[in-house]
Amino acid sequence: SIVMFAVMIDRTAISMRLVAVSGIGVLLLAPESLLSASFQMSFAAVVGLVAVYEASAPSLSRLRQRGGIFGSRIGLFIAATILTTLVASTATAPFAIYHFTRIALYGLAANMLAVPVMAMWIMPFGLLSFLLMPVGLESIGLVPMGWGIECVLTVAETVAALPGAIALVPPMPPAGLVILALGGLWLCLIRGHIRLFALPVIGAGLLSFLAVSTPDVLVNRDGNLVAVSLPLGTVVMSPGKGNRFERDMWRRRMAVRDVAAWPAEGVGLDGRMGCDVGGCIFSVAGKTVALVSDPDTALEDCGRVDHVLLLTRVPRWFCRGGDVVVSTFQIWRDGAHAVRFSDKGPIVETSREARGDRPWSQLSDRKRQYLRTSPTSRP
Repeated sequence: SIVMFAVMIDRTAISMRLVAVSGIGVLLLAPESLLSASFQMSFAAVVGLVAVYEASAPSLSRLRQRGGIFGSRIGLFIAATILTTLVASTATAPFAIYHFTRIALYGLAANMLAVPVMAMWIMPFGLLSFLLMPVGLESIGLVPMGWGIECVLTVAETVAALPGAIALVPPMPPAGLVILALGGLWLCLIRGHIRLFALPVIGAGLLSFLAVSTPDVLVNRDGNLVAVSLPLGTVVMSPGKGNRFERDMWRRRMAVRDVAAWPAEGVGLDGRMGCDVGGCIFSVAGKTVALVSDPDTALEDCGRVDHVLLLTRVPRWFCRGGDVVVSTFQIWRDGAHAVRFSDKGPIVETSREARGDRPWSQLSDRKRQYLRTSPTSRP
């Protein structure tokens, strides 16, 4: 409505003021959307596009007046499609990395095929169906419109299935995303040469990737799924048909496409990991680590390794010799665990720590405490 009113009174229809009004309206109605991927990516793309087209408007006007191949309607349409795709992809890339740990590399090719169909087929037939709705003939427009939508979906599926269409990257730290967002806003909102000072800020945000490190061991909240990151970039996960969603999420967060097979028995993975019915032993950061899953082998494994992860119901005091990093009680109490081993010792992060102290988490903790102490209940 604001855009149409601006066109009617011959004012600039799309501007940063309109983006600001839209953002304020959304945040007033749903302030929690500020942290959502849809809000961040949508407004990042729009702010970037408005800033670029405001800055390039004089050049585009001169190009249109000059005519020729690049000044024609078709030439400008192709150029605008390419420019829009590049700007939107660049503006949304940090948020896609943070939320989804992936980047679509063939977006330009997909848009070159899908945007003309959207602009020249889907939208005109959509408008026609809207005009025919009062007389009950909207199917004349909706059916061809559906053909166009199927064409766009086919393009998206085909491009996404191409080799290398998606690049998996490690998740960006929250501080890095904030720095990148501030630098991007500075670059888009400030006018004049001073906006170029935003480039070092954006560079500092990109450097935050250097602070990302993959956990050496991941244990889910039930203790029945374990992922181990071995040297040379090999990631293995414990067997089992369950936890498919968690497996996929872990693989994406660790930025790996394929997961090596878990050694069934004996030594596998070029001697980097050995397993038997009682658990597995592997080396990381110059230390030996044991994953103990059988009570009968706990005493033996604890005595010959540096660190132990108890994935079976064995008391910590029963494991002598090895440093017990994670126990089943800790998993039950604190949820999923991420462990990193270094020369200074293991560093453990838990979902309980990341969750923080919230009213609902306090109720959950009190319930767990009751179950642990109740004589008629067991966790």
